[in-house]
Amino acid sequence: MWWGGRPRHCLKIGPDALVWAQFGHGWTGRRHDRCVVRPLDPDLIRVSPTELNVLQSGTIQEQLRLMTAPSRGSRLTGRRGSGFPIPIVLLLPDVCVRTAVFELDRVPRRREEREALVRWRFGQDHLFPLTEAKVVYQLLSGEGSNDSGERTSVLAAAMHQAVLEQYEALCVAIQLLPVAITTPSFQLCDLWMNSQPAEPRGQSNLDVLWISLLDQSFSVLGFRQGRPVFTRSKVLPPRSVTGSGLTAAQRAWIVRESIVSMEICRGAAPEGVVKRAVLASGEPEPELVQELEARLGMDVEPLEWSLFRQLGWTKRMQQLPLCAMSAVAGLC
Repeated sequence: MWWGGRPRHCLKIGPDALVWAQFGHGWTGRRHDRCVVRPLDPDLIRVSPTELNVLQSGTIQEQLRLMTAPSRGSRLTGRRGSGFPIPIVLLLPDVCVRTAVFELDRVPRRREEREALVRWRFGQDHLFPLTEAKVVYQLLSGEGSNDSGERTSVLAAAMHQAVLEQYEALCVAIQLLPVAITTPSFQLCDLWMNSQPAEPRGQSNLDVLWISLLDQSFSVLGFRQGRPVFTRSKVLPPRSVTGSGLTAAQRAWIVRESIVSMEICRGAAPEGVVKRAVLASGEPEPELVQELEARLGMDVEPLEWSLFRQLGWTKRMQQLPLCAMSAVAGLC
């Protein structure tokens, strides 16, 4: 048991790197923000929504133990020796979690019936095996009572229990307790949405196509006035072995999938007009931004560290790779 608000520690586990971020104060009372990134060998984690992801848990545990050890002069993790676990926000790769947005004609008032209906609808519409899966959901619109006549929009996420337990076991082995579990795309997207200025009634700067290239995943979320209207995620084609940037073939694939996603978004919310796109990537992709703008016919905003300056993050951000963004976002 612990007392306090939001966790001050966030762990991001991905196929390419581990990221550990924390807020806290040193013994003098001065604030110390800390973010550690450790690259991973390619044979340690394989992202998949249905198969086991963690291939070598012992090696990953050792990396986690080293990177989460207290820094010199800091009391941020001083409780570890006392045997109490540290509450954390845990970020898992987008592809590990299958998400969907759909509508229901009515929503049962009883929680058990409502959960059963969401689970059935998720499996019917998205052909995802749910026998050993955990399903969570959020109602995005009205409650959809029997007499309202209003359809209810639902955002649901499913993850196979065996996959989730692998990641949780890594945390428990080094006395970390995940109290919130989400994905980098949803974490960054929430932060970006909350940072946008309000606009007059009838206008919206939140009609957005969100494109993410994190953790070897291609994820797209479409928003109508800040509300999700569709989501999809696929494994990215393999990156170049000799270089860190995208190849021309990879960029072409991403552009094609983004165009398809745009059409799906228009079908899901025909009354809305997507005005811009946001690109979240693990590294700068200026050529991809230019190609997306040309083919989508809209501005594409790369997600940058400048977003965090207004949020009180004191770490010198230019020293951090872009893959660390979502872990920092987990604490903002």
